Amino acid sequence: STQSTGAGGSKNGELGITALAEDQTEPVSVRMQGEDDILAGLKFSSDKLYSSSYTGVCRVLDPTTASYDTVIEMDDGIRGLDIRHDTSLYLTGKGTGQLNKVDTRTHSVTASYPAVEDYRSYGSLWCVNCHPFDENYFVTGSNNGTVTLWDDRQTKEPLDVNDTAHSKSVSSAVFDLATGNSLVTVAYDDLICRLGFKDKSKLVTEETARHMNETGRWLTKFQAEWYPKSDTVFAIGSMARPRRLEFYNSKLAMIQTKTNDDILVSVQSLIRFHPNTGDIATGNSSGYVTLWRSSEPAGEPAVKH
Repeated sequence: STQSTGAGGSKNGELGITALAEDQTEPVSVRMQGEDDILAGLKFSSDKLYSSSYTGVCRVLDPTTASYDTVIEMDDGIRGLDIRHDTSLYLTGKGTGQLNKVDTRTHSVTASYPAVEDYRSYGSLWCVNCHPFDENYFVTGSNNGTVTLWDDRQTKEPLDVNDTAHSKSVSSAVFDLATGNSLVTVAYDDLICRLGFKDKSKLVTEETARHMNETGRWLTKFQAEWYPKSDTVFAIGSMARPRRLEFYNSKLAMIQTKTNDDILVSVQSLIRFHPNTGDIATGNSSGYVTLWRSSEPAGEPAVKH
């Protein structure tokens, strides 16, 4: 049978991993202590799991050897991460806004991109996302509401800065996984936007919709997630009652919601799709992960753990 595996990090630096086979009703879970502060970034790459924390440490977990080793230690806390080809890590600094590219083989920084004190318009960085097909491009979302496009072939300045889509902190900016021609962005100004990236040189605001994103101090900020291999459907959590997940099309019209009064009793800030099965894992700010068994954006949750 097939198996879905998910991971979550806590504000105390604890890493939890849960696996659920297709024929199981109860997951198998393990926990380990990695850091002493918030685990802000988690990313699966091939069979390994990379984590980053506010302590400035990035680690990699190898399930085959049960090792959880340090990749690099930064002077600044790490807020977000993404990885490309298992070798290139992109890490955003929590304080300075510095973005660093790290080679996982040599455990060293191979490139650095301008920090907030050098380019004030960019602001402190919240998130980073690599283009799914073209290895030269990636985007960052900033505390001042800008979404910045970078070209890996030039590190001195960005390719483009979109400062019209949002007016407050951008918590999520992700390329679609079908073409890479669109991004969906989420910000604290209660907007979700779709930005176009068809000409590979600019981020153009194409669609904007209202969405309550003010999660407050104690809840994790919303992050949107595209449906696997799709450029037409993405999902995001909601502050609405009854608690629910929301699905939108590329025109930013809500096309479906998921609710379950018995299981879904809190705000689901984080959403991730399994890249092959379409199963959905959602996480709240109390440390619970809910797995939704479905190959399409429909159905009921299978288990909460």
